[in-house]
Amino acid sequence: MNPDPNPIGDGGARPQKPNYPYALAIPGKDGFVFNPYTNNPVDVRGIPSGTLVRDPQDPNADHKFRVP
Repeated sequence: MNPDPNPIGDGGARPQKPNYPYALAIPGKDGFVFNPYTNNPVDVRGIPSGTLVRDPQDPNADHKFRVP
């Protein structure tokens, strides 16, 4: 008997990656964005565009977003 290569039975589909929102840049403040969940400013200076980050001041660890 051959073992089932897909024991979960999801048809072999790969799990979908969460679609995280992009933050909005703060006008006139290079390197700062608004946290899209709390609207608080976040310093992202030196972090490349597209990087997934989270606001260290946001207590919800699920609130991840991308640098624009």
